[in-house]
Amino acid sequence: MTLFMEAKALELVARQLRRLERMAGIYPRQSPLSISDMDQIMLAAEILKKEMDNPPGGVDLARRVGLNYNKLLHGFKKILLLTPAGYLRVVRLQKAYDLIAGRDLNVTQAASTVGYASLSHFTKSFRKAFGITPKACATAGKLKRSPDKKK
Repeated sequence: MTLFMEAKALELVARQLRRLERMAGIYPRQSPLSISDMDQIMLAAEILKKEMDNPPGGVDLARRVGLNYNKLLHGFKKILLLTPAGYLRVVRLQKAYDLIAGRDLNVTQAASTVGYASLSHFTKSFRKAFGITPKACATAGKLKRSPDKKK
């Protein structure tokens, strides 16, 4: 009976320590990613890039690359320093930047093309990512592409 009570007491202490670690932002180490896991994470990133118009959900993406969802999230954060959703946002914004700077589309068209329904949300996200507004990017893109004037 004493051994049982000691085990229960230790279990309670361990639970309390885990709770305190979570509150302090300290998390237990995740198991390291294997080379195969890293390949699967990069495959998942490619899938998101290719299918950004209609991306798979996290669970479906994990299933398609042969990982569980938690390992997919951990791998994205470890390798790409982003969640899958964050990575998809970066890919979309980069495509929009290329479309705007290359004068392929105007700002509204580029926002719509990469999946933003709200122009104000797109502008805010674009500015946060690149430090300039989409309109400034379009103007800079026009300046870059104009021929040099000689006097």
